[in-house]
Amino acid sequence: MSGRLLTLFFALGLFVLALAVRLPHLDRESLWEDDWLVLDRATMDLGDMAHIQKYLGPSRTTYDFHPPLYYALEHLVLGGHGSVFAAKLPGVIAGALTVVLLFLLGQSLFSTGAGLAGAILCAGCLYHVSASRSIKVYVLLLLVFTACQLALWSALKRGRLLSWLLYAGLGAALLYTAYVGVPALAGQALAAAAFLAGNRRSGPAAERTDSRRCLLAGAGFALAALAYLPWLPGLLFIQTTFYNPATHALARLDWPLAVAVLADFGWFSQPAPGPWPYLLAGAAVLGLGAALARQQWRQTLLIVLPSLVPVAAILTAKSEMNEILSTRHFVLLLPALLVLAGNGLAALGDLLPRPAWGKPLLAAALAAALALPQYADLPRLWANSISYDKELAAFLAVSRGSVRALECFGYKAPVKRFANDWYLDGLYRPLAGAGQAAYVRAMAVQNSLGGAPLLDVPGAVPATDFTIAIFRTRADRIGLLRRAPLAVMPGPGGRYTYADGYDDLRVYTDTAALTNLAPDPERSLLAPIGIRPGVVQYDFTVPAGVAVNAATLTTALRLYKRNTGHTAPCFITIEARRDDGPFAAIARLTDADFADIPKGQCPSLLEIPIYNACQSLTRSYDLTAQAAGSRNLSLRLTLSPGLEEGYLLLDGLTLDATASGMANPLAGVRASLERLAGARALATGDPRIPRLVPGPPFALAETDAATAALSGLAGGPKALAAYRAAHPEAAPVAVWADAKGQPAVAVYDPDLAGPQLCLSGREPVREMAGNGERAMALTVSGTLDAPSFALGGRTSDIPVAAPPGTTLAVNAGGPGRLWWRPDFSRARFAAMVPATAENVRPAPDDDHDGGLTCRDSRPCRADFPFVSGFPMNRAWLTVFPRVSNDPEGKNAAHVLISSDGVTFRPILSLVSDRSGRWTPLFTPYRLEVPLDKGSGHLTLRLEMTGDGAQFWSHARPVDAMGLTIALDSRNLAPIDIPDGPAVIRLTHPGANNVCLAADTAPIPFPAELERQ
Repeated sequence: MSGRLLTLFFALGLFVLALAVRLPHLDRESLWEDDWLVLDRATMDLGDMAHIQKYLGPSRTTYDFHPPLYYALEHLVLGGHGSVFAAKLPGVIAGALTVVLLFLLGQSLFSTGAGLAGAILCAGCLYHVSASRSIKVYVLLLLVFTACQLALWSALKRGRLLSWLLYAGLGAALLYTAYVGVPALAGQALAAAAFLAGNRRSGPAAERTDSRRCLLAGAGFALAALAYLPWLPGLLFIQTTFYNPATHALARLDWPLAVAVLADFGWFSQPAPGPWPYLLAGAAVLGLGAALARQQWRQTLLIVLPSLVPVAAILTAKSEMNEILSTRHFVLLLPALLVLAGNGLAALGDLLPRPAWGKPLLAAALAAALALPQYADLPRLWANSISYDKELAAFLAVSRGSVRALECFGYKAPVKRFANDWYLDGLYRPLAGAGQAAYVRAMAVQNSLGGAPLLDVPGAVPATDFTIAIFRTRADRIGLLRRAPLAVMPGPGGRYTYADGYDDLRVYTDTAALTNLAPDPERSLLAPIGIRPGVVQYDFTVPAGVAVNAATLTTALRLYKRNTGHTAPCFITIEARRDDGPFAAIARLTDADFADIPKGQCPSLLEIPIYNACQSLTRSYDLTAQAAGSRNLSLRLTLSPGLEEGYLLLDGLTLDATASGMANPLAGVRASLERLAGARALATGDPRIPRLVPGPPFALAETDAATAALSGLAGGPKALAAYRAAHPEAAPVAVWADAKGQPAVAVYDPDLAGPQLCLSGREPVREMAGNGERAMALTVSGTLDAPSFALGGRTSDIPVAAPPGTTLAVNAGGPGRLWWRPDFSRARFAAMVPATAENVRPAPDDDHDGGLTCRDSRPCRADFPFVSGFPMNRAWLTVFPRVSNDPEGKNAAHVLISSDGVTFRPILSLVSDRSGRWTPLFTPYRLEVPLDKGSGHLTLRLEMTGDGAQFWSHARPVDAMGLTIALDSRNLAPIDIPDGPAVIRLTHPGANNVCLAADTAPIPFPAELERQ
C-alpha cells in the first residue's frame, strides 16, 4: 500500500472514530449558559451580532468576548434547521476534522506513528469530546489553529504562493474565531522567522530563493493581518474595557491552575483522574526530548511557540478577566500536548526492531492504552449535564394549565428566559410581549444562588419549589390584573404620589402598556430585554370632582459602563400626553448626562463582578402644563439599549401632584374595573361554579357600600363569603382599596390553580359554566379509565386508561400526548402504586422522599398499564434507578415492558457490580420505548431484586420519573360548549378520578423537549 493511500486510510478511520465518540445522544441532555449564549448570537441579525461582539453590546443571555466567525457559522446552520442537533453538528464535525488534521500535523512534523498516536489520544480526549458536543467556540478554534499549523509547515517547506495564500486565509479565520488567535498568529510568525533564519543558504541563486521565501512568508502574514483590520477596533475596545493597571502580571501563574488544566486535558470532569493526566504529560516530555535529540528544533518551535505565546499573553495581561481563568483559556496548549505525547509514544514504538510497519501500530496501541480510561468513560460524558433547563421546561410544558405567559426572575434570568423560549417554542408567550392585555396568567420562574431570597408574589399559586445543591428554583402561577388608568386621588393636603422602585412586579399591573421590558426586583431596576428598545406607559385619570393644579415627574437612572473613553449609544426618552392629544417630548437622557457623576458601588449587573459599580442620576420634570386641568395624563418612557457597551436602566419613577376637590372614594377602583369589563377581562356569575374553558377572574366587593358603588362590575359580600368558604385555600390575585386605603374589592381567579371541573365515581355529575365556544383541545388529568362524558346533548369519549399521575392532552383532529409523572413520596405512595404491586414500600432515606424499593430481600415489582384507543406512535421514558453494589451481586433494578400485559421484555437493567458502593442518586436513564405496530397497550414494569435496589421519582420535577406517549387523536371531535349554565356527566364512572380543562386553540407540543 502506497504512503498516500495509507495516510488516507488512517485519516478516514480516525474521522469515523472521532464521529462515533462525539455523536451519540447529541441533543438529549440539557444545554447550559455558554450554549445559550451562542444560540442567542446565532439567531440575531448578522450585522447586529457583529456590532455587539465588537463593542460588547447588550445580550439576551450573557456575555462572552469573541470575534464573530463562529456565531456566523451557527447562524448559517440554524437558518436551515433551528434545532439543538443542528446547532451541535458543526462542533462534532469540527472536532472530528481536528483529529484528522492533528494526525496529518504529527505525521508531517515527526512521523506517521506520532501523528497516529496523537490523533487517537485526541479522538478519545474527554475534554475535546465535550467541547465538540457543546455549542462553543473552542472546538472551531482548535480546528482552525491546527489547520493553520499544518498549512504554515507546508508553506515553509514548499515556499509556494498557493501554500502561503492558503495559510493567509486560515490565519485570518483564526483571528476572526477568537481573540487568542492574535498571539497565536504572533507565535506562528516567530516560528516561521526562526525556520527561515535557520534555513538561510549562501550563494546568489540560494539567496534569491531565500529572499523569495521570506517575501512570500511576509506577504502571507501581512494578508492575514490586513484581513483583520476591520475587526481591530474590537480588539482594542475589549483591551481598554477590561484593562486594570492594578492587576499583577503573572498573578495567576500558579501550580493549582496548571494542575487543573492538565487534569482536564488528561481526564476531563473526573473527580479522581489518578495518574492518567501525568502519564499524558510524561509522554509529551518524552516526545519533546525525542524531537530535540533528533535535532528537530524547527518542528519543535512550530508546535510549541504558537501554543505558548497565547499562554504568556493571557498570564501577563493586566485584565480583570484574569480572575476567572480556566482550562478553556489555555485550550491552544492541547494540540501541542497531544502531538508531543504522540511523538513520545512513537519514540517508544521505534524501540521495536522490526517490522517497520509495526512501529506506528505499536505507537497507536500505546496511545489507545493511555486513552482507554477516557474511552471507557464516554457513556458518563454522553449523559453528563450541568443544567436542568430542559427538565424544567418539560415540567412547565406539562403544567401549563390555563397559563399562557412566562417570565424569569433572579439569578441568570436572561439566560433562563432564552432557554425557556427555545425549549417551549411558543407554548408560552413572553410576559413582556403581553402588551396591553388587561389580565394575564403567567408562570413566574425564579432562580436564586446560595440561599438568596426569592420574591413573594401576592396571590401566587405554587407550581414547584426545589433546591439542588446551592441552586433554588421556584415556579408560581400568578395573575396580573392591569389596573390602569391609575386614579389621581388626592390625600391630606391635596397631595397625590405614585412611585415604583421596581423591587416587585407592580409594573405589570400598574402600567397601561409594557413592551420588551422586565423588572429586576433583585437589583430594583427596569431593564430592556435584549437589544431592542423597550416601552413602558403609565396612564393616570383625574376623577370627577378633582382638579390637578401641578405635577412633577422624577426619574432615577443608573448607568453601568466600563469603557469611559467610549460614548455609549443607549438612551432614555420621556414623553407626556394630555387627554387624547399627541405625545410630546419631555427629555432625552444619554451617556453624556452622566459625564460629571462619579461611580459608586451598585448591585452587580451580572453574576460575575465586572459591573459592580455604576453612576446614578435623578432628574425631575415639571409636568404642570400637561397635567393641570386635564382629565387624563399619560407618560411614556422608551429605553433604548443600543448595540454597544453601556447599560442605561430605570431605577425608579415618581409622579407627585397637587390637586383640589374630592372624588368618590371608589372612583379609581371603578375606573379600573370598567376598563377590565370593556376588555372582557372580568367575569360575572358565581365563581364557585367551575368552567370547562378557563375564563376571566371575578371581582367581589368587600362591603355593601362598595357593591352599590360598583354596581354591575363586582359581586357582593355574600358571594365573596360563599367563595371563601368553598375555597379557603384560595388567595385573591388582587385586592384594591378605596381612597382611604380600606379593602374594597377582591379579585379571584378560580382557574389559576388548575382545572376545577373534576369528575369521579363519587361525584359523576357537576354543574358548570359555559362560554358558547368550540373547544379544539382537551386536557384530562388524574386516574383515567376510558372516561366518557355527556355535555349539551353530546357524548365525548376519551378511550384512554392510565394510572394516577397521568396528564392527557389531546387535540381534536390532531396529535396528543400522554404524560405520566408518578409521585412515590410517602404521602402519595398508597394512591400512586397499584394494588397489584408485590412486596414494595417507600424507600427509607433521611434526606430524600420519593423512592420505590422492596420490603425485604425478596424480589418485588410494580406494573403500570397504559391503554389507548388513540394509536400510540412513540413512547419514551426517563427513570432513576439506583442499586447498592453488594459483594454478592444480588441487587438489581430492571425496567420491562409488555404490549399485552403478559409477556415482558427488559429495556434496562442496572445490576450490582459488587464494588460495595451505591450507584449515584438521581442519575437519569433516558430510554426510547419500543412499541408494537398498531398496539394500543403498554405496561411498564419496575422490578427489583435484593434489598438494595430502588426506583426514584422525586417531588423535585427535574428528578421525576416520566413516561411520554405520542398519540394520534385525529378521531377526537371538537367539543361544543353550551353558553351559560350546563351540566356535565361522567357516563361510565368506573375507576375514573379526573379533572378536565378545554382550550379553544390546539395545544402545541414543543419538538425540542421530545428529542432523546
